[in-house]
Amino acid sequence: MSDDIPTDLEQPGQQSTRGLAGAAALMMMATLLSAITGLIRASALTWHYGDTPDLNAYFQAFRIPDFVYFLVAGGAMRTGFVPIFSEYLARGDRERAWRTFSNTLWILALVATVVVALGMVFARPLTVLVAPGWRGPEYRSLFDLTTTLMRIMFPAEIFMLLGGLLMGALNAHKHFLMPALGPICYNLLIIAAALVSPRLWGLKTVALAVPLAALLCDVLLQTPALRRRGARLLAVLDFHDEGFRRVLRLAVPVIFGLAIAEIITVFTSSLATWVDPANGSTAFELANRLWKFPTRFIGAGIAIAVFAYLADHYARDDHKGFRRDFSFGMRSTLFLSVPPALIMLILREPIIRLLYPGLSPERIAVTGEALFWYSLGIVPLSLVYILARAFYARHDTLTAVWVGGTSVVVCALVAVPLGLAMGVGGLALATSVANLANAGLLAWLLQRRVGGLDGRRIWNSVVRQAVPVVGFGVVCWLTLGLTVGYLGMTGVQAKLVNVFVPMAVATVVFVLLAWLFRVEELNSAWNLLIRKQARNR
Repeated sequence: MSDDIPTDLEQPGQQSTRGLAGAAALMMMATLLSAITGLIRASALTWHYGDTPDLNAYFQAFRIPDFVYFLVAGGAMRTGFVPIFSEYLARGDRERAWRTFSNTLWILALVATVVVALGMVFARPLTVLVAPGWRGPEYRSLFDLTTTLMRIMFPAEIFMLLGGLLMGALNAHKHFLMPALGPICYNLLIIAAALVSPRLWGLKTVALAVPLAALLCDVLLQTPALRRRGARLLAVLDFHDEGFRRVLRLAVPVIFGLAIAEIITVFTSSLATWVDPANGSTAFELANRLWKFPTRFIGAGIAIAVFAYLADHYARDDHKGFRRDFSFGMRSTLFLSVPPALIMLILREPIIRLLYPGLSPERIAVTGEALFWYSLGIVPLSLVYILARAFYARHDTLTAVWVGGTSVVVCALVAVPLGLAMGVGGLALATSVANLANAGLLAWLLQRRVGGLDGRRIWNSVVRQAVPVVGFGVVCWLTLGLTVGYLGMTGVQAKLVNVFVPMAVATVVFVLLAWLFRVEELNSAWNLLIRKQARNR
């Protein structure tokens, strides 16, 4: 079945999985563009502000708005809202569906406004929380700038929360394009602000662009597509509404469950200002963006698309379809996430030199050390996206919350000693350990709850992938040695060759070995990444 997803998806579930492959392909491509523009955003900032202390202030001030942004982009609000909204639509009760949508939107707007007002008032204590290492007199100006930038960016949270609800309503209609374009639009506007900021008010210009970008991309961009699907915004504000209470029961735990990775990021980035006040914040942020690049492209991209289908299978009591599409998501994620992890591990310094040209050798070294240890967590975090949504699709939000909370405890227990012993690299290792614990415990619990997850096929897939993975790593490492020995590490040509030539050669070897060893996920990846006709159900 060279033109389709794996054979077992072709019988009763053929229509579902073709639609799933198409949705996953769209989300992965859009998430890739979002991640690329996110890296360009960071690159533009380092180009203009390099090793200045002000860049540290911007990154730490962005922690709270960025936390909410990735919470929404990762699907917390839509994950709590979609199952209830989809249920009303499936029953043909559109009046009830849009009443729940309207009520939830107005309540979110009210609550978000209050939260933003409090955040702006208490920005200084929040700065203590995200930058504890800057409380000394020698860092007073850095601390004050962080507080100012945080106050400027806080209003963006209102539009991010409302946008999450709009995107959820579109996802429930199996429409993924506009929600996928939102983060790309957001990043492009921030990049534009970064490029013109030196001629205006410096990093304050970039901070001012954050709420504007959230309004335009998370709210206004989504509205026309929603109107075309018959959206109705009703004048209703009822905290006791049955639909809203059901959404709330799902959404509140989901917010904590999907936020685990970002909670860990905020916690460890705060420690970075303590273990290395001069370089820790910038090195941590740049390495953090790099290692999460493949997880958001692969893990989140597949998971967002898979979730809509898992929720539909559960609502229809289709256990076979649930296991089939879950297995497809896990196997595809494993196949696609291991090579990027090896790329980050082996090519970390060439990648940093290419993407962040304004960094000093000292900051390059610190960022590279952090990226080395972060790369160990790429596969576990990618799997967490799929595993968590499998629970959410079954209307079980508490399990992922307490498992995620356990991983936060694990991170907290190991981060301080590792940070003291290894600096920023130790904090990155603590994050990887926490994500591994999260993925392992979720998988074990889901296996017990569902009573079988096509585990034999997943395990066979891992075994078949072993040789291609080893071949990829060895070839990438050997090719890098050749290019560095011939061209060195400096100069634009050398930077480009040292990244893309080893990556390309290793990828060719990986694909050939996967084909020789008949790794069926190669065919799935082809459908996900290339064959757009699989989008049509």
